[in-house]
Amino acid sequence: MQWITRMFTALLALVVVTTAGFAQSRSASTTASTSVVAHLTLTATQAMILGSPSGNFTGSVVTSSDAGAQAAHWTGTTDPGTSIQAQFTVLPSVLATSGGATVPFSCGTAAGVIGGGSAGGQFNPNLAGISGPISSSGQFFVTLGENGSPGPNANNCSADLTSASHGTYSATITLTATVQ
Repeated sequence: MQWITRMFTALLALVVVTTAGFAQSRSASTTASTSVVAHLTLTATQAMILGSPSGNFTGSVVTSSDAGAQAAHWTGTTDPGTSIQAQFTVLPSVLATSGGATVPFSCGTAAGVIGGGSAGGQFNPNLAGISGPISSSGQFFVTLGENGSPGPNANNCSADLTSASHGTYSATITLTATVQ
């Protein structure tokens, strides 16, 4: 019987050694990463006011560069050296009263301005403007309708008051700044 026990033990050892020789292994790798998001602030600092006519103004156009008018302004900060894309994601085609009356509103093809970087300058507000690398202060600005002379031109925004009645006409303008 001892012989059978020894034979069984030897056979079992042979199976274990043989099985160990057929073992397989695999390795797989992955990566560790993180994204550092650039700092970005944006604040609307001045609302646009188009000329404020009084009396008989039928047939007139008021602009963002008329006497008493002011252009829209935004300021922001970001990491120096980054570039900013400025895009008016809401740029209305009409201004409306609370009662629903409307007047046409438009901005010229050079009415947007972005500054604070090595490039920038005037841009079409219906498209996007790019700042170029922002200076060491990290500050940038965007204006809409500021660089024109009174009257309709490519640098102004304007409202046509031909069919307007008295009232306050307004609409929202939304600027979106994106770090490039």
